[in-house]
Amino acid sequence: MIEPSTAQAVYNDMGALADLRGRARANPNEAVEEVAQQFEALFIQMMLKSMRDAVEDGGLFGSDQLDTYQQMADQQTALDMASKGGIGLAEALVAQLSRNQGAEPSDINEAPTLNAQSFSLATDAPPPGTKPLTPREPAAVSIYRDAAKNLPLPKGTSTLVRRDDPISE
Repeated sequence: MIEPSTAQAVYNDMGALADLRGRARANPNEAVEEVAQQFEALFIQMMLKSMRDAVEDGGLFGSDQLDTYQQMADQQTALDMASKGGIGLAEALVAQLSRNQGAEPSDINEAPTLNAQSFSLATDAPPPGTKPLTPREPAAVSIYRDAAKNLPLPKGTSTLVRRDDPISE
């Protein structure tokens, strides 16, 4: 017999979904990670479906049966990806939800009241207690920049000019 703790998740296991629902009702804080993982699996599955839809259909081997099989394979692949770390969406959801767990429900639903003099439009400084919105550099850009540091410059170029916003040009 397969132990429930060692069994691999299957995309169409309704018993596991009912078990998760029961655990979430009994103790909502305990089920947050698994619910976030299920949400990430659903997101990945929708992403895979969109990618398949972007490819032209047809050909010699196209059929409804093949589409059904690919859909089932995509659902299982998404569940496997999410259970092995996925794309980081579940971790972000758990972090966000755990931050909100410490707050009282009334604190979450009530917006802070602001008066007209809370923020001055005359300065470029952010309001007190907030962080300025500075876009983070994508990881791929920093990887390419680090790799390019070791490359020789093109002939006739003495130095490289750094651009602050590579996307705008």
